[in-house]
Amino acid sequence: MIRLSTIFLIYLLACNLSQAARLTLLNGDSLQGDLLGIEGNTLRWQSPMLGELKVPLNKVESFNSDTLVKIQGRKDACSITSVTDGVMHYSCSEEQGNKVDLLAVDQVEPFEKFYTKDIDINGSLAVAGVLSRGNKEEDDWDVAAKLGAEHGDYRHEADFKYDNTDKLLQSEQTEDYKLAYQLDWFFKERWFLYSDVSTEMLESKNIDQRYGLGLGVGYQWFKRQDLSLALESGLNLQNEEQTGATEAEERLNWQWALQLDYRLPFSATLFHKHKLSYSMQMAEDWEIDSETGLKVPLGYGLSSDLKFQYDFDNMPAEGAKRKDTRLTVGVAYQW
Repeated sequence: MIRLSTIFLIYLLACNLSQAARLTLLNGDSLQGDLLGIEGNTLRWQSPMLGELKVPLNKVESFNSDTLVKIQGRKDACSITSVTDGVMHYSCSEEQGNKVDLLAVDQVEPFEKFYTKDIDINGSLAVAGVLSRGNKEEDDWDVAAKLGAEHGDYRHEADFKYDNTDKLLQSEQTEDYKLAYQLDWFFKERWFLYSDVSTEMLESKNIDQRYGLGLGVGYQWFKRQDLSLALESGLNLQNEEQTGATEAEERLNWQWALQLDYRLPFSATLFHKHKLSYSMQMAEDWEIDSETGLKVPLGYGLSSDLKFQYDFDNMPAEGAKRKDTRLTVGVAYQW
């Protein structure tokens, strides 16, 4: 009798173990435990024996989890049924039988933690300056600040830029500034709607004031520690007051934007972003603003930034040139 009960208990234990959450790697290793989350290209796994483990997604063959999770772009709790052949299968209360490429998954976390976690806040402050003396006497200071916040499916970003150029020999001084805010809402994995508002003054381009209001859709192709790539496309309503003009110009633009960050060896980062604006009323009226550069960490949150800016306006304000190029070197602090 004792022998039969022992065999029965062993059988029940084996059944429970077979149904427990399990992670299998491409090299054949298998670990029991449960999913803690997916962040970028890293899977976090809680093992009873080894504790918390961080595993690159490209080394995962399969896993299953009993934990209800929040998947970016999904409103309700989801259950991951299986991951096989690089495809994650999951079901949510509003929709069953979903699947997505595992390497395309950007953020997964326990559903309970999603509603209790704090807002993730980040920011940066960069300063660049040029002082020239001799045949060319010019003082040029650039200040750029960025503040971002993420919570759940929402992402906020505020930008401020200020540029002061003082040409001493010509007794000429120009000031440029831009203040912008953008809200992103992820309504599906990697897909988001965005709305933005901005105000700027560009004395260097003979623009006294420009206001913008935009709405569009974006796709977060990658968002990992080593690679981030986002695309946006939408409409922007612009009101512009040019220097010397008797009345403001109002136009509707189609915009296409790209933002790329790529981690190089030694933790250096190559970055590029551009925005193309095309007038819906006049085909010849278009412009592109771009920034390309290299960020090298110095330690303690500081970095050295080398940046090349290229701006082209096919129909600039009267008295302004169509093309602007700048090369700046500065220092930035990130938190």
